[in-house]
Amino acid sequence: MPPSSIRAEADLHLFESLMKNADVRRAAEAALEDSVQVKVRRQLLATSVRLTPALAPDLHRMIDECKEKLDLDASFEPYVYPSPSANAAVVKPEDGRVFLLFSSEILEAFDEGELLYVVGHELGHHKFGHHDLPVRAVIEGAKVRAAVALQLFSWSRYAEVSADRAGLYCAGSLEAVGRGLFKLASGLRGTKTNLAMNALLAQMEEIQADGMAKGKDGDRAEWFSTHPFSPLRLKAAELFARCSVMTKGGMSPEQMEVEVGAVMGVMEPGYLKAKTDQGRALRRVLLAGGMMVAAATGGVSEEEADAIDELLGEGTVTDKLSVDALREDLPSRVKDAIEEAPAMRRAQLVRDLCLIALADGHADSDERRVLVDIAKQLEVDVSIVDQTLEASLELD
Repeated sequence: MPPSSIRAEADLHLFESLMKNADVRRAAEAALEDSVQVKVRRQLLATSVRLTPALAPDLHRMIDECKEKLDLDASFEPYVYPSPSANAAVVKPEDGRVFLLFSSEILEAFDEGELLYVVGHELGHHKFGHHDLPVRAVIEGAKVRAAVALQLFSWSRYAEVSADRAGLYCAGSLEAVGRGLFKLASGLRGTKTNLAMNALLAQMEEIQADGMAKGKDGDRAEWFSTHPFSPLRLKAAELFARCSVMTKGGMSPEQMEVEVGAVMGVMEPGYLKAKTDQGRALRRVLLAGGMMVAAATGGVSEEEADAIDELLGEGTVTDKLSVDALREDLPSRVKDAIEEAPAMRRAQLVRDLCLIALADGHADSDERRVLVDIAKQLEVDVSIVDQTLEASLELD
């Protein structure tokens, strides 16, 4: 499997989008230039212990295994530092070396499978160039708009998803990832795999059930978190494990990214409410596409109008809306959406359009044709349409 297929689509899209922002790019470059002045290796040699192959042969073997799987040729130098907390990190390259830091607790508490996940995770950050966008330094060094700050934190969380996928690929075991995440979150040792995974996945369900994504903006500290909640990370890893990239005959990568997006969405404002260029572009397509789908069978039903109002706000559907004018303007709206939003977000939009079609209890062949056409224009895998409609579709 090529390592490039591991990286989360939203990670790559957000990274590229953010680096097109001149203020973000300048701040990132300035932060990286400043960091070159700091001699990391000298500090590490003074404050921690370098783990040579003689001291830690098993760890070096794991690093070599992960390097091979991720197609990396860099020289990695591991260090251990005393700490009661389980932590690990990868530090920017210096003089051709990449530094890996491990707390004493993580080396003592994690078994080989769990350490392979941790090593793969950290090497994944290096593989995908995540250090090129230091979020905290950029926010401190650039006067970015609130919407850009939200994008930065969202990207950072998806970067962790990509790194988790690299860790899963290197460990070759979802159970090892589950145990590792449980230990990182709880600080406990020796918990049985099934109990640890079930505990985190149950918390994932509670997070979704509690409707955290619907909280008031002032209550949403998680929007500004650089890491996803551990239950979300495990669920995202589980979805990747079930994908055809990892499992023959598994779900398509496109569907997997949509489901990962839904999982990660509990920590960020969804496109329906986000005050961002991406959110506005997607909502404009949703309005035009929703009206086209609703009118596909000759008229907009009350249920379909209510569904559009529920998604976009009460009073959105009025007699002043012209389906013909919206249809004519759709290509322009789609162009903006493709420029602003990754395929995963556009696929979520297509899924919401399907819900509008199903609002009156069924979706007929005319509505499906409109949905498929819009999906193609949005460059979204059209299988999303049938996967969403499958349970209720009644073709005429």
